[in-house]
Amino acid sequence: MCQQTKQRIMLVYMQYASILIVLAGIFTASIANSAERSELFHSRTGLFEAWMENLTRTFDLPGVSVGVVHGQELVYAKTFGYSDIRKKVRATDQTLYSVASLSKLFTAIGLMQLIKERQIELDDAAVQYIPELFQLQSSKTDIELITIRSILRHTTGLPINNNYLLTSASPVIKDLTQILEGLSEQKLIHPPNSRFHYSNLAMSLGGIIIARVAQKDYSQYIKDTIFTPLRMNASSFDIPLRNGAAIGYSRNTANGRNNTSRWDMGKAIGIPAAGLKTNIQDLSRFVAWHFATLTGDPTEILDRDTLEYMQQIHWAQLSIVLPKLIQSGITQLSDAFDIGGNGLGYSRTGKFVRHSGGIDGFSAELLMDNENQIGVIVLANSSDAPVNWDASPSISRNLFEIIGTSLLKNLDSATEDYKEYQKIFTDHHYFNYYAMALNGRLSLIDLNSDFPLRSPITLSPLPEDDAYFAPDHKAFYAEEFFVRFRRNDQQKVTSLVLASNILNATK
Repeated sequence: MCQQTKQRIMLVYMQYASILIVLAGIFTASIANSAERSELFHSRTGLFEAWMENLTRTFDLPGVSVGVVHGQELVYAKTFGYSDIRKKVRATDQTLYSVASLSKLFTAIGLMQLIKERQIELDDAAVQYIPELFQLQSSKTDIELITIRSILRHTTGLPINNNYLLTSASPVIKDLTQILEGLSEQKLIHPPNSRFHYSNLAMSLGGIIIARVAQKDYSQYIKDTIFTPLRMNASSFDIPLRNGAAIGYSRNTANGRNNTSRWDMGKAIGIPAAGLKTNIQDLSRFVAWHFATLTGDPTEILDRDTLEYMQQIHWAQLSIVLPKLIQSGITQLSDAFDIGGNGLGYSRTGKFVRHSGGIDGFSAELLMDNENQIGVIVLANSSDAPVNWDASPSISRNLFEIIGTSLLKNLDSATEDYKEYQKIFTDHHYFNYYAMALNGRLSLIDLNSDFPLRSPITLSPLPEDDAYFAPDHKAFYAEEFFVRFRRNDQQKVTSLVLASNILNATK
């Protein structure tokens, strides 16, 4: 073998060796990042689950299922309580819930698909497809101002619901056109495109437009164009109540909760507005599709530009009616500065894109941080579960603040140092704390707080082993918040002494 050949072989060998070293480094870093995430996750998920268990006891919630999506992965799924209290059936991430107004997101996407295909236009008058709207007790001129854009941003001026009594004995609407039968007894609440007025009726009209233009049953169209491509195989508008589906429960009263909800109430309101039944697993795929599309991955459902356009602010919600030009300017400012408002099917709260849902016995929240690709899903089978982002306490907000934000942080170097203290400490009366590392320090988190991560009690070590002091604590035991952890014969932490109180470890 000549010297030149040997040199070429050596050069190729060195190139391959360099590639292997780089790949090994990437693989090692990936393992390290996974390990860091698992440690940080163990800390943060422990806090969230401790807080949720306390919340479900306090509110006597039947069942709650939650999920956190990061990019294309469902990184956290957890359930609390029961899908059926009487039969003691535990809720799971595959439990089906009625998600009420989350249905509107799918109707909005369906309409935008038809717009993208140029079968309809965003500013087409709704009467072009639903001439029955002329039956409304309003002027022909006003009725003709209702457009598909109006439907999507809730500025039609239509009443919230169709003219249909929503009682436990009400028959189900089997054909969407039944919604149109009561139009002659209704009228516009506001002139179209003058102010925001949330309307289930308007979104149901959107579903009728989809069915008439596509010449296909609405639910079949959504299945073919959204559910099937995303493998949302458990989702449907026509699922009968069966084992594995959550039973909805009323608000908690002095007499407890009643199973008075209707699984098919969405069909009474109108399935394009409130009829969807789905679960955490399927909705996680829906959220992951958003992030993939917004990062430029081609999908057959919608393109990036269309989805971004839908999530812009198209109407700033104001309590007063303004001239069209001023309203347009405020809307543009709301979008530019993330003030919030209504998109086309979506709503925005600051940087978060979201939609809520609530119907007899069920409540739901879906939230997306597009910038960081973090999605939060909360489904509950009770009317009063505090799932909404604006609630206090808020399950969805705490899920994001406690677990979602941890996806953006590196491992706290103190997490491992204080791991043995990471437990719930409670006297089952006044004090209810979760001990964990936070910002490099051992902290006690008050599980009775509406937003526990916002006001940690930071502990400073004392010379004595397992002894700490909170010099900055302002509440009960201020200036005397001395803490000493106690251990058993196996040196495991079993309790905490706070001044004269003993708080036993429960986890």
